[in-house]
Amino acid sequence: MMMWLAHLFFLWGLKDYVKERLRSKKQSVKWVETEIDNDLYLAICADIANKIKHGDYDKDRRAKTRSGSFPTLGILKCTIPTEVLSLVFFKSTIDVVPKNIERIIFSMPILNCDDQYIGDAFEYINYACTAWEKIIEKAEVIIESANMQL
Repeated sequence: MMMWLAHLFFLWGLKDYVKERLRSKKQSVKWVETEIDNDLYLAICADIANKIKHGDYDKDRRAKTRSGSFPTLGILKCTIPTEVLSLVFFKSTIDVVPKNIERIIFSMPILNCDDQYIGDAFEYINYACTAWEKIIEKAEVIIESANMQL
């Protein structure tokens, strides 16, 4: 779970990086927030990152979350098919040795305020990586345009 959180904070930190790059060229940063607010996956990732950083949500004020769903992380689950495991017996110990580890599946549910399943945290991270690549590319185009005007 800690690795997932590290990825989440890294991705969320990209927002400040992009905004600072834009500010350095005296460009508007509002569109960055709009991109996040208009993308439910990014909004949910933002909500989770902010909750972890700042504490639990104030459920009386919907404006406290970008998505309005007050998402939380569920319990990390690891699915290991039996054919992936190999048991090694040595004296009084049993070692479990996984083979074909790519078949081991990790999942972590994202739940809304009613504990209903929203999606899988790992899928959200993968999506967010791609979305941030696009946002950064868009920001670089804006920055390049600003450089050409100088």
